[in-house]
Amino acid sequence: MADTAALLDSAMAKHAAGQLAEAQAICAEILRHDSRQPEALNLMGVLAAQSGQTDQALELIRAAIVEQPENHHFRFNHAHVLELAGEGSAVRAYREALTINPQHLPALINLGNLLLEQDILDEARDCFNRAISADRNIPAAHIGLGIALQRKQRPEEALPCFQRALELDPRSLEALSNVAALLVDLGRTQEALPVLKQALAGAPGSAELNGNYGVALFEAGDLDGAVAALEAARALDVNNCRATAVLGLLRAARGESAALDAQFDYERMLRHRRLTQVPGFTDLTSFNQALVQRVLSHPSLMPDRPSKTTRVGAQTGELANDDDPAIQTLVSTVKTEIQPYLADLAALPDMPPPPAAWRLTMWATVLRRGGYQDPHVHPSGRVSGVYYARIPAPAAGADPEQGAITFGAGPARFGELPLPRRQFQPREGMLLFFPSYFWHRTEPFEGDPERISIAFDAVPSER
Repeated sequence: MADTAALLDSAMAKHAAGQLAEAQAICAEILRHDSRQPEALNLMGVLAAQSGQTDQALELIRAAIVEQPENHHFRFNHAHVLELAGEGSAVRAYREALTINPQHLPALINLGNLLLEQDILDEARDCFNRAISADRNIPAAHIGLGIALQRKQRPEEALPCFQRALELDPRSLEALSNVAALLVDLGRTQEALPVLKQALAGAPGSAELNGNYGVALFEAGDLDGAVAALEAARALDVNNCRATAVLGLLRAARGESAALDAQFDYERMLRHRRLTQVPGFTDLTSFNQALVQRVLSHPSLMPDRPSKTTRVGAQTGELANDDDPAIQTLVSTVKTEIQPYLADLAALPDMPPPPAAWRLTMWATVLRRGGYQDPHVHPSGRVSGVYYARIPAPAAGADPEQGAITFGAGPARFGELPLPRRQFQPREGMLLFFPSYFWHRTEPFEGDPERISIAFDAVPSER
């Protein structure tokens, strides 16, 4: 059509103004006359993505790319829709967009953030540095670079990045929160407190900020203030696992033994059993061998994964969506058993109701001789667990507690606290469930070959 350019301008203006139905109608009119018009295909794809129709969006944007394969805007939109759909191929798609336009800021920042999620820190840092070179005034680029540096154990370099983001946007809650959290990690709690107060003034209803404030007050020695802030965090979000976990430490510090025993009621809250029959496998041994083979060959297996608590070992990335038959059998088994466990926990005093919806996340840990895990909780989960796929025989003369999972071991930064304790010596085929706020660690493992376990969380979700 002679007026195609004018119609496209009109459609884009309607889209920018939020008039999505009008923009879609104009694009449909263009495509009725020219079904291969790339700009109209692309915009129709964007509109489909905004209405949650990701499959249709991908089909339309891919059709636009066929017409103009070197259009980096189309490539970026394709990557972004893949990201919205949770597809792992989004990383590759962003890289393809950047081969066409290496300085495309949204692609650099989105790719950097995806790489952070996968702990691919050097490439993430490179993305954010390139974004900053192109434009020094983008707060998200400085925040991303700070996170990458922090996870690479370079906190003194990370702090100026967060502070620069705050200079660019003094009201940015993300920048305020990162500055405060890093100051706490650096032992500069008194500097962190006013930053957290400033952030809370802008978002008093933020469960995360109230929780961070409570942790900072705890470290500053204000136990009463810490309790109030952490209780506020839990009132705002019953799924705030970190607030619940730190409240347990505070109760230990204050000598509240009755409350501690109720919060860490191992007899009623821990559940474990050993699998015997596994669908699709001749026996438990063949099932475990298949799991071990997949874990050790998994492309995401990374030694000494940054920001994790595994020492002298390796961890995979996300496994729940892996199409390997053994992994999917384990996923199905966990999902079947976790639902009644959630209900049983909710029936106990002072426990929140089960989440209306949840999703399963899963990853594997491989410990070499001398490997262990520091004390930690699973901050995203409501309930967590672990399946033991391979537990080698202990080395001769090894500590009888080697390789055990110990509940009630708090992090060293809070000092020695009298938390209730319980220890399990795992066996191959054991499936163990526990509330995500339970502090736990793995004792140093001494044996050969590697000890392999697969951990999981039931993460509350909106749908």
